[in-house]
Amino acid sequence: MQHQPISDDCRECGRPFAPAPTGIARRVCWACRVLSRIDASGDCWLWTGAMKREGYGHCVRPWPDKTWTQAHRAVLAALGVMDLDDPRDVDHLCQVRGCVNPDHLEVVTRAVNLHRADGGRVWRTRRARYGPTGLRKDAA
Repeated sequence: MQHQPISDDCRECGRPFAPAPTGIARRVCWACRVLSRIDASGDCWLWTGAMKREGYGHCVRPWPDKTWTQAHRAVLAALGVMDLDDPRDVDHLCQVRGCVNPDHLEVVTRAVNLHRADGGRVWRTRRARYGPTGLRKDAA
């Protein structure tokens, strides 16, 4: 028996979405589920969902991928700022790892993100190890 894709309307935003054929009745779309896990009471919007030991939030990507992604990337994707498959890094301008406020995040290249990290300490270490670009040869 094949599952027929059923379009449903999100009860939060009203946009149509196709629920995963797992038998789990979802009433809200992936974007609304991601945005519901934000505490926007302060200047930094803190992720209230699952957290990694390093302090970054993370969540499951939308069906059919069902793999984990970083929460700040998920929030930017839910807001339409970037695509989840964008290879660029997201830099936390506020230096708060759990922050998902789009005003505190900037989509940048890996080289720029490493150059900004810890006042350039990470960048200097990588340049010493990998040469002037600071990037591994297989990553370029």
